[in-house]
Amino acid sequence: MTRLIERHNTHAFIEKIKLEWPGFIETARYMNERLVFIQLLENVDEYAFTSTLMPKLGALVDFNHPLEIFILNYDGVSLEHLRFNCEAIGVSA
Repeated sequence: MTRLIERHNTHAFIEKIKLEWPGFIETARYMNERLVFIQLLENVDEYAFTSTLMPKLGALVDFNHPLEIFILNYDGVSLEHLRFNCEAIGVSA
């Protein structure tokens, strides 16, 4: 039951990001409820996306389970690695 709740919370969190920043995200790949890869659209300036994302992101976190998000550019290169509710609490690059 706990994993089902975590999965729901993870999907809801990613959907909030998609709604807050429309036109930036190509796809989100859910490896499991604790690991997600977000791929940006081809013509998105990844630095503009992350610079607008970072100040607001903490306000969207409404869950307690650990979550790692990798933000990838259109070519699949990792740009950012975000960690929530992990041992090293906060966001790291």
